[in-house]
Amino acid sequence: MTLLERDEAIATLDGLLASAVAGKGRVAVITGAVASGKTELLNTYADRAVDRDALAITAAGSDAERNLPLGVISQLLLDAPLVPDDW
Repeated sequence: MTLLERDEAIATLDGLLASAVAGKGRVAVITGAVASGKTELLNTYADRAVDRDALAITAAGSDAERNLPLGVISQLLLDAPLVPDDW
């Protein structure tokens, strides 16, 4: 799928990635209406970040996890390929 009208979002994400590569950790939150392309933007940019040797970890909040303490954080930790030396 081709992302349309996402130049500003991509530029913002590029800036965050550049800061992260420079040693300043960053987090991006993608929001928007249903079927507005959030998932496609996230997946496209995660691939782009990995192509630049970055570690991209993702999580998705859902109504089913609303009452699960630290549900999204757990997803992020499980997605991160950390080894004890990284702690």
